[in-house]
Amino acid sequence: MKKLISGLFLILICHNLSFGEIKIPTIKIEDENDIWELYIDNEISWNDYEILNYLYQHPIDLNTAKPSEIQELPNITFDLSYQIYNQRPYKTTLDIIPIVGNDIFEQIKVFIQVEELLKGKFDLWSSETLEDNKKAEVNAKLGVYTKNIKLGGFGQREEEIKLKKRYLMWPQILIGNYQARFGEGITFNSAHRNSYQGVVPDDMTRKSDIQDGIFIETSFDNLNSAFFYSCVDLSKFPNNVLSEFDGKEKLWGGNLNLVKGNNHIGLTGYISNLNSKDENKRIEILGMDFMKRINTAEIAAEIAKSKNQGTGIFLRGYKKISNFKYWLSLRRYEQDFINPHSQIKEGDEKGGEAKIEYISGDLKLTGFVDYHKHPSIFITDETYWGCVEHKLSPRVKIRGKIEYEDKDIVRTEGKKTNYSFELDNNYEKCEINFYYKYTSEDKKISDYAYVKGIYYFNPGITFTSRFKYGSDEKRETYGQIKIKRQGKELITKYTYTSSEPHPQAFYFKIKVTW
Repeated sequence: MKKLISGLFLILICHNLSFGEIKIPTIKIEDENDIWELYIDNEISWNDYEILNYLYQHPIDLNTAKPSEIQELPNITFDLSYQIYNQRPYKTTLDIIPIVGNDIFEQIKVFIQVEELLKGKFDLWSSETLEDNKKAEVNAKLGVYTKNIKLGGFGQREEEIKLKKRYLMWPQILIGNYQARFGEGITFNSAHRNSYQGVVPDDMTRKSDIQDGIFIETSFDNLNSAFFYSCVDLSKFPNNVLSEFDGKEKLWGGNLNLVKGNNHIGLTGYISNLNSKDENKRIEILGMDFMKRINTAEIAAEIAKSKNQGTGIFLRGYKKISNFKYWLSLRRYEQDFINPHSQIKEGDEKGGEAKIEYISGDLKLTGFVDYHKHPSIFITDETYWGCVEHKLSPRVKIRGKIEYEDKDIVRTEGKKTNYSFELDNNYEKCEINFYYKYTSEDKKISDYAYVKGIYYFNPGITFTSRFKYGSDEKRETYGQIKIKRQGKELITKYTYTSSEPHPQAFYFKIKVTW
C-alpha cells in the first residue's frame, strides 16, 4: 500500500511538472502581435502560442488560480507558481513583483488580473471636425465582468444615441456580437489569420466583420468544437460582395478542431441565406484545414468548396535556416468561388507570395513578391518590394524601402513605384521619427513626409507631436497629450489640416479600468 501511495504521489508530481514552463526572451508583451512574433521567431511552439493567446483573452485571477494554472504563465517555474499561490491574497497584480521580479512581471502582466466583486473597463471618446465639414461624434464602450460572466457594449451618438454592439459571455457560451476565427481564412475568418482558433467578443468600433447571434464552444481533451447561429446586418458590409444585398443574412454552422502537440486539423462549414431586393441567395461552404510544425519549419493549408460553385485552396509554409527566414504561400480560387465571410473577396485567381528575411547583427534585409493571375480576364497583378534596416547604434535605426505595384483590378490607380526612407532616434525620454516617401505613378510624381516626436515627461505623462507634408498641398499638424495613472487614462488630440475636407479636428478620450 505504501508503495502504491508513493507511486501515485510521484505521478501527481510528474503531472504537475508536465505543464512545463513556457520560456521566452526578456521582452515586454503588450498585445497579440507580440505573441505572434515570438511564434514566428521560433521562440515558442504552436502549443505555447495557443496557450498564451488564450491567456491573453482570458487572464487568470491570481487569487483563485491553481498552481498548475499559474505555471502556464511565461517563465513561471514550478517553485514560483507555489510562491505566488502561498502568498495571496493580492490587492493588485503589482503585488507579485517582489516574488517574480520586474522582467518577468512585464512578460506576464497582460495574462493576469486580480478580480474584484465587479471588475470592468470604460472608454469614452468624442471627436469633432470644425469649419466647413462640421461633424461631431461621441462613442462609449463598457465592459463589466465577474468570475464567470462578462457583459459588454459599444454605443455611438451622432444625431441620436445608438447601441451598436453588445455581448454576454458565460464560460463557453457567447451571445451578441463576436468575431469568428477559423482555419486559414478561406472557409470562415472575419478577423485575421494569426489568431487563436475560436471566437472573441466584438466590442470594436469597426462596422464590418460582425456576427450577431449565439455561439457555443466545447472542449474534450484535444478536440475542440464550436457551433453558431447569427444574423448579419448587410448594410455593415459596404465595400465587398455583400453590397448587392440588403436586409439580414441568417448564418449557421460550426467548427471541429483536433489538436495534438504542435499540429492540428480542423473542419469548418456554414450555410448562409442572404436576402436581396430581387432574389434570395443560399451559400453552403465546407472547408478543411491543417497545420503541422517540425522544429523550425511549418506548413499549413486549407481547401474549401462552395456548393454549386467553385473551390478555393490556400497553402502556406515557413522555414528558418540560420540567419534566414522564408515564407511561401500559394492560392487558387476558381472563378465562381466567392466567400463573403473570408478574406477572399474575388474568385478567379491563382498565384502566391514569397518573402525572405536575413538578419545579421544590426542589419536586416527583406524581400517580398506577390504574383497572381486572373485567367478569365487575362490580367496579372504584381507587387515587389525590398527593404533594408540597419541599427547605426542602440538608439538610431534607418530603414529604406522600394516597392513596385502594377495596376490591380481592385484598385483604380495604375502602375506605381514607391521609394521610402525612415530614420528613428530613441533617447532616454524622447523619440524622434522621420519618414519620407517618393511615388512615381503613370508619369505623375508625388511625395509625402512627416516628422514625429514623442517626449516621456514621466512614466505617466507623454507628449506627442507630428507634422505631415504632402505634394497635394496638404499640410497637417498633430498634437497629443496622454496621461495615465492607476488604471485611468486621459488622451487629448488636436489636428489641423490646411486643405479640405477636414480643416480642424479635436479628439478627446477617457479610459478607466477598475
